[in-house]
Amino acid sequence: MRYEHKFTPALAGYARNVVAQIEESRRQYLMLLGQAKEAEMRIDALRGALSQQMAIIEESEHLPRPLSPYQLSPDASGMWADVPDPAPAPAGQKRVNGAPIEVQADAG
Repeated sequence: MRYEHKFTPALAGYARNVVAQIEESRRQYLMLLGQAKEAEMRIDALRGALSQQMAIIEESEHLPRPLSPYQLSPDASGMWADVPDPAPAPAGQKRVNGAPIEVQADAG
């Protein structure tokens, strides 16, 4: 069995107004959600481009192999990573950026 109760005209008008507000809020929400998704996609693309550039720098500058990926410094002026401690340099050499170089003896 179904029972239907009719609202007064004033209450029916109020209910229709609330339903319209809900629908408009939902429409605005979906529009803003779409804009947020587009912004997330732009952010992901920019992050990817930055990561790719950092990988190029790591390779082209022959940076030491990191224990975990290089990270952008907080002020975006460089990049950092934890790297393994280098083995001690053999006699007559020293290390610069983890790579051994020959040391010239003083002629002196």
